Amino acid sequence: MTRRRQLPDAATGEGDGQRGLLYPLRAGAFWAAITLPFVQLSLLATDLGTAAGVDVIAALLLANAFALLVGHGYRR
Repeated sequence: MTRRRQLPDAATGEGDGQRGLLYPLRAGAFWAAITLPFVQLSLLATDLGTAAGVDVIAALLLANAFALLVGHGYRR
């Protein structure tokens, strides 16, 4: 019986220690998830009184949740 060498998955970076194509996306999402709360706090302090400010804060909260999901697997 011969052993087959498995090739790394280019999308996920699994196998042979390669990082893959999703690594930069995960890295960016990870760091966005860290920095977005600071932006949200500053907007909460200044723009909460306007309807546009509330919409921007809500959009940033959704973006932060998405960044948390995508960046969760960074450096694992």
